[in-house]
Amino acid sequence: MSESALARMGDFVVRQRIVDLLRLYRPLTVVRSPSGSGKTVAVLQWAHQIADSGIPVQWFDGQRSTVDDLMTVLEELDRAPAGRTVIVLDHIEGWTDWPGPEIVRALRYHPELTMVVCSRTHLPWFTAAELELDVGRISMSDLRLTVDDVTAIAARAGLELTHGAAAAIHTSIGGMPALARIGLVTSNAGGTPTWWSEGRVRRFLAGHLMSEIVDPRARIDLRRAAFIEHLSADSLGAADPDGSPRRMLESLESIGVVDQWVDGHEPIYWMPALARETLKHDLDHIDIGDVDELHDAVVAAFRTLGLPHLALAQAVAGERWRTVEAILDESGWMLLKAHESSLRVALRELPDHMRSGSAIARVLDDTIALRPPRDRDERSGGWRNPPSDTQARLHLETIGVIGGRRAGLAAQTLASSAAAVELAEQALDASGPEHIAAAQLILELGITAFAAGDIVAAEARLRHVVRSSDGARAVVVRHEAASFQALISTVLGDIQAARRSRDDSHELRTSVARFNFPTTTMDLADTLMSFETRAQPVRQTAASDFADVPEVVRVWATYAESRSALGWGGRLQALHRLRASRLVDSARLPDTAGLLNVFEADLLLSLGRGTEANRLLEDVPQRNLFGAVTRARLAYLTGQHDRTIDILASLTGGSHPFHRLRVEAQLLAAVSYDRIGETDVSRGLLRRAVDAAVPLGMLSPFATVPVELLRTYEHSVPTLADVLSDLRAIEIRHPYPESIGLVRLTPREREVLVALALGSSVDEIAARLFVSRNTVKTQTRGLYRKLGASNRSEAVAAGHLLGLLHD
Repeated sequence: MSESALARMGDFVVRQRIVDLLRLYRPLTVVRSPSGSGKTVAVLQWAHQIADSGIPVQWFDGQRSTVDDLMTVLEELDRAPAGRTVIVLDHIEGWTDWPGPEIVRALRYHPELTMVVCSRTHLPWFTAAELELDVGRISMSDLRLTVDDVTAIAARAGLELTHGAAAAIHTSIGGMPALARIGLVTSNAGGTPTWWSEGRVRRFLAGHLMSEIVDPRARIDLRRAAFIEHLSADSLGAADPDGSPRRMLESLESIGVVDQWVDGHEPIYWMPALARETLKHDLDHIDIGDVDELHDAVVAAFRTLGLPHLALAQAVAGERWRTVEAILDESGWMLLKAHESSLRVALRELPDHMRSGSAIARVLDDTIALRPPRDRDERSGGWRNPPSDTQARLHLETIGVIGGRRAGLAAQTLASSAAAVELAEQALDASGPEHIAAAQLILELGITAFAAGDIVAAEARLRHVVRSSDGARAVVVRHEAASFQALISTVLGDIQAARRSRDDSHELRTSVARFNFPTTTMDLADTLMSFETRAQPVRQTAASDFADVPEVVRVWATYAESRSALGWGGRLQALHRLRASRLVDSARLPDTAGLLNVFEADLLLSLGRGTEANRLLEDVPQRNLFGAVTRARLAYLTGQHDRTIDILASLTGGSHPFHRLRVEAQLLAAVSYDRIGETDVSRGLLRRAVDAAVPLGMLSPFATVPVELLRTYEHSVPTLADVLSDLRAIEIRHPYPESIGLVRLTPREREVLVALALGSSVDEIAARLFVSRNTVKTQTRGLYRKLGASNRSEAVAAGHLLGLLHD
């Protein structure tokens, strides 16, 4: 073994720690690590040293030698035992018909024989050898370069690296010796390297390692692993739930992603940064399926295992922003205490729209930002300027309020918030960080009250925040509170109050230019206000604007779109969008459950589809005031005027804060009284509607009743003529037909209709419903009569048209 032979290996920096492991002269030493890990070089260095000391070395290269060559040497040892002898087997993964028993027997009966095997994979006879012999194991964890090794390899090649550059190279290659050498790049004239190229390493990995060393099935496993932020048995299993765990481990071992041989510890899972980049980007032709599903599966596995910091890192890497917010809701405070570094990294990666739209992200970010860059004193180890106990409690309460609301427990969270309210009220009189934390908590309590339907409490909380003051530091929280105040006022129908809140919002927004204010809520309020004047809002909101705002805002975004369609056109498009992409998870807003059904039912009523609307309203809670108005409108359109009046009786007066609904109820009740001849009552209700609406700036509710009715009373109701003039000016239309039909089926009739749509025969329907053929025929005739059909095809077509078969 000459110096020139070592030089040809491309790396002749002797790493003495590896040589010392081999000098123990165990009967068998297995050097198992991936291609490019330097196992051949390390063994060759050791072999060169012992050969110089007079110990014979037999080297078998599996690419040139065969199993028969090895057997010949072993047989010679049996015939003529020698002194210390070393046999090295390298590149022998392709050998078949391994003489495992013969090798073990030779090592057992020749104590002076030492065998070293270099292999990328586990060979079957290793296990048998370990049962009988003292087997040494050298793995990737032993062969991996240190930063000093990287510096030495570059220096031997003629390139001087700073410690920082060597450390960066070491991190990017994961300590793989071959990758350190391959990255060295010479000038065009050749000779001494002038720099180190990551691109060259990536091209080598893509063109050589992945195409020549790794088989096609393993490439899929490796590419899946590249998308996992924290490799472990659990995360690998989650990334490929349908795969074979053993096959995946073998695939990952082939390039050293899994290092199984770590004495006394769990296997090491690792992947060099450049290998990850190569697998994720340079090998994107390898199809691994839906990457989003992979991220979701790994995140779910970590959350199940109680490892939220790892789940958060994976969700951020996969840009699964809703999942990120859910993790922050569930575990934000724990992450802040136990895994602050992981939380810092995750928050830095959040996109701008989530930074401004996610309250929980802002709270956590603010908490971290309030601390100095270095929290601990270098000498004493103590905290510098730690957050006060009050500030910490405020942040904890805020996280709890947000989490409760997002879990669909807004009412319960509000009911148990007395301690939080008391704490916030006391801290709001303070200044600095405690004041901001208190204002944020009261803001979230106000939003939660809005979500729970407690409008009075919501307005009180938000008003308190807007009127608080701590200079520029609290201006963002106060601006958001003003925006929510404006939104609530427009929903209630107090347009004048909404305009005052908008003025407050504008004043706050222009007072401090350096802040990036979230404007989605205020834009939505502007849109709703524009319906009363048909003035163009500052920025028209779209469904995509509401992906990262509180759920309760999304409800009213849908409301705004349906109202715009009712007043100015686009009802079918609005209906299709509402059905195709519901912005709100009703399970997270049980206190406003049914509102989306109400908005959809209103659109259906305007299209004359009363049966579909009726089915939607069946699922709306009776206490829902919006649902009550729409039920009353359905009764009026189907000619049930007495029922309309009964439904609206509690809405036309009452102490509820919904001014708009009260005006709509008074107008609709006025129409019904007019239809049954009670003109004096009708006139009185119209007068009350006008008196309530005009001072508040409301106009659009008058478009919900026929304009002919308003003209009938315009001279006997003060100001009604002006209202009619204003309606014409904003070009809003009356969206509902004069009357509609309504088909109500019994549960059994609906079952028969579904069976008819499926093509079932009378006998099949009778068997399915456990009734006689004659009963089915009777029910079918009754069904045809209700649907105005004369045969099966007409009945099924009518069922689809009326929405009776949409489930």
